[in-house]
Amino acid sequence: MENRHLGEQIVFGPFCLSPGERLLTKDREPVPIGGRSLDLLVALTERPGQVLSKRELMKRVWSDVVVEDGSLRFHMAGLRKLLGDGEDGARYIATQVGVGYAFVAPTERVDPAGDMPAVPSSPSIADVIETGVAANSTNLPPRLSNLVGRERDIRVLKEQADRARLFTIVGPAGVGKTSLAIEIAHQAAAEFGGSIAFVDFSMLENPAIVPSMIVGAMGLTVEGEDALAVILGHVRGRRFLLVLDNCEHVMEPTATMVERIMDEAPGIRILATSRETLRVRGEHVHRLDPLGYPEDPDTLAVKEILTFPAVELFCERAAAADSALAEDEKAIRLIAGMCRRLDGMALPIELAAVRAATHGIAATARQLGERVQPGLVGSADRTTAPANTAGDARLEL
Repeated sequence: MENRHLGEQIVFGPFCLSPGERLLTKDREPVPIGGRSLDLLVALTERPGQVLSKRELMKRVWSDVVVEDGSLRFHMAGLRKLLGDGEDGARYIATQVGVGYAFVAPTERVDPAGDMPAVPSSPSIADVIETGVAANSTNLPPRLSNLVGRERDIRVLKEQADRARLFTIVGPAGVGKTSLAIEIAHQAAAEFGGSIAFVDFSMLENPAIVPSMIVGAMGLTVEGEDALAVILGHVRGRRFLLVLDNCEHVMEPTATMVERIMDEAPGIRILATSRETLRVRGEHVHRLDPLGYPEDPDTLAVKEILTFPAVELFCERAAAADSALAEDEKAIRLIAGMCRRLDGMALPIELAAVRAATHGIAATARQLGERVQPGLVGSADRTTAPANTAGDARLEL
């Protein structure tokens, strides 16, 4: 909240949070709250509707110590209990299983010095349409320094972007859909004047909060009004790029929202990622294939093996995790074999590379074995994908 008024207050439901005073009140009465829990609440309310990763929250709240996930879960459970989350229909914090948390209640920012909203975070529909409120829509996650093996995909998507208002990047779990979408969005930022919002639906527990998450990602909030109407008021009549990630978890509500938005906001462009198509009018689909890998590395020279994107990705990530990691000819051939067993899937390869930096390339190759073993990997799909299917697997680090 560096750019906000130091005395600003955040109001939600019966609560008022004063970050500068480190004070939380309910119905104007102080609420006893621990320091870590207060830090969590401040972090979450700074970016309502956006998923904050567990790593990001732990770094923010426990910057001075090393803690396990259990500490975060313990304090988050205590915070929810303190707020009365789930009581009488009140919803404040949503969990994105295995990813992080999002603050989903409507908020209003107030400057007590002037007793006026410091930021029009809960505008009326008329205000949004009238003034075209400029929200902080630059919430894109950071791009990878080098998106290996996706040059053609980037070129194709950019060439066709002008002809398609909705593009869905489709592929199996772990193939690299999110990284590609983030890269495309960053490259398009100047074209849209920074009017971009990124929404992560990964493992969303409650599909009913899809509209609220989109509103929050746009830097807006909605209180007592239709979320869709607020969204339309914000994007109608302007160019805007909306990135919807991991839509397979909330297909029906997302498809409904996409159709309505596209019908009423001709200047919007939507880039979605999903394991299956949204099946809405006007959808264009880009199917993302795994990274290329050598089918039979034993027949190739090391120089040839290194030209394959899957091997390049492994080597790059392993070197980043341990710059002293030896990659001689034997190691390169082992890496090629692991990339083949992992079917060229970007996420499992990256995780295997990190493991190799810790345990060694030979040991990691032995653990992987001829097939991906259940003891080494877990399904990246929260449904019933078999644990020994390399394309839908992730290494448990």
